[in-house]
Amino acid sequence: MHPGRVSVSDATAKAVDPATRPKVWPLWVSELVGTALLVGVGCSFVILDFGAGSPVVARLPGAGARRAVTGFLFGSVGALIAISPVGKVSGAHINPAITLAFWLMGRMKARVALGYVAAQLAGGILGALALRAWGVMGASATYAATGPGPAGPWPWVAALGEAAATSCLVAACSSGSRRCGRS
Repeated sequence: MHPGRVSVSDATAKAVDPATRPKVWPLWVSELVGTALLVGVGCSFVILDFGAGSPVVARLPGAGARRAVTGFLFGSVGALIAISPVGKVSGAHINPAITLAFWLMGRMKARVALGYVAAQLAGGILGALALRAWGVMGASATYAATGPGPAGPWPWVAALGEAAATSCLVAACSSGSRRCGRS
């Protein structure tokens, strides 16, 4: 640990004296920046791969192949954020579900967790606002907003899929991993 840097474990320690309590704002700024990058860059890959007039469509006409490339690129953005200096400061939760899990497990104080979630929500909004720069191409891909597809009449299946994926993510971060959520 570098002098002057704060880790999640430092910020969640049971420091009583406010003068000795570590500053948590660097953690919150890190979450805001990380989430903004994930939403802005990750969703830009969706727009680039599926937006009307995109050169990617001509080079890679199969929608399934473009989905695979997009998934890889989006996931890579999240991984790069996690190993970047931004991610190392806060643990790169970049998802309120992860922060909630860490709070429920007693690894974060409520005040710190609330700051994380507020920063993640603000970062998500900032990242989404940046997508407006894609203009018509972004609008044609609904700015990468996702929803249940037309294949089935059961929107609850999509919600169940999201819940299952989030549960797996939370389980991976909480199952004995000392690094996830800590710098």
